Amino acid sequence: MIYNWKELDEKFSMNSCDENDFIKNVLGGRLEVLDHVDGGFIGVYENSEEVVLARDIIGLKPLWYKVDGKLLFSDENKGLNGKELDPKKVLKYYKSTKKIELIDRPFFSISSPLSDIKKIRKELAGLVVDAIAKRTPDVKFGIMFSGGVDSTLIAFVMKDLGVDFTCYTAVLDEEGMSTADDLIYSEKIAKELCFKHKVLKVKLDDVPGYLSKIIPCIESSNVVKVGVALPEFVCCEEAKKDGVKVMFSGLGSEEIFAGYDRHDKSSDINEECLKGLGLMHERDCFRDYMVGKYFGIEMRVPFLDRKLIEYALRIPSSFKIVGEQKKVVLRMVAEDLGLASEFAQRPKKAAQYGSKFDRAILKLTKKNGFEFKKEYLKGFE
Repeated sequence: MIYNWKELDEKFSMNSCDENDFIKNVLGGRLEVLDHVDGGFIGVYENSEEVVLARDIIGLKPLWYKVDGKLLFSDENKGLNGKELDPKKVLKYYKSTKKIELIDRPFFSISSPLSDIKKIRKELAGLVVDAIAKRTPDVKFGIMFSGGVDSTLIAFVMKDLGVDFTCYTAVLDEEGMSTADDLIYSEKIAKELCFKHKVLKVKLDDVPGYLSKIIPCIESSNVVKVGVALPEFVCCEEAKKDGVKVMFSGLGSEEIFAGYDRHDKSSDINEECLKGLGLMHERDCFRDYMVGKYFGIEMRVPFLDRKLIEYALRIPSSFKIVGEQKKVVLRMVAEDLGLASEFAQRPKKAAQYGSKFDRAILKLTKKNGFEFKKEYLKGFE
């Protein structure tokens, strides 16, 4: 969905009748407009001479292509065995020669650094709220809720906006194991803030059944991708039963506000943020899109809002990581918006660890006689 197509259509005098018509007009001769589009999309334009393909600059929506007598393309690679179109490229296919041209698109950049932390906090708060509000649908929706600052902030803003939603939390619940951190925090926060909350507890013996569906779905047995996909898949499975059509995710917050160890270890934190954004279509977006597609649910990611990304890349690294704490400026903003410090300052814990699904994969690996998790997961391909 493109959130600013009407605004851009008017600005560039394109007279489009709807979002699809807008994208066709852009790809049919107004490629410069792509630099301003906010939202996820797959665009196709065709005339008697050429076919033009493009996707959103982050790569929220996947696009694979192949030339086999003619141009073939799809949002998944199964059955196509093609190449993924780099989001930073526009593809032109010339029918007469059957040749492809890849045209570079400008990506985000780091420029005009900010310095006034009070002003940053105020402006960033406005951008975060706007990014969430503009994505609020008029259909039943849910939030993937880990109890971390990202998902909690989304839910907190949604409640302030007065809309109805359900938070979904999926965790491993096995006798003899300690309680998953995501369960502890999500239940506490949901109770205190009066969020509608559904907890989905998965037994160890149920995990192989999920893996047999997830790995073919996301077309990968990568340990990290599978570990993250597990709670997403379980949440979406339940959400579909509830009639949910849209799920919100905190994806992107770690990249733009420096939430990973690799940011802390980098000599230039914002450059690492920029680099990570350029790889998100490979690391995260395809996985999340495919999980949502499996259940007919659209994933929405407010932290990957174009204006929010552009602004976040201007925030000095010293406001993102301070000592051992990461995403410091976002935590400040969460408190500024009214979220309790205890919840805003919860330390980062990756989805596969906070839910204990990585622990499930490890136990099943050993139980089935494998030394490495990747060897065990490979058997589900």
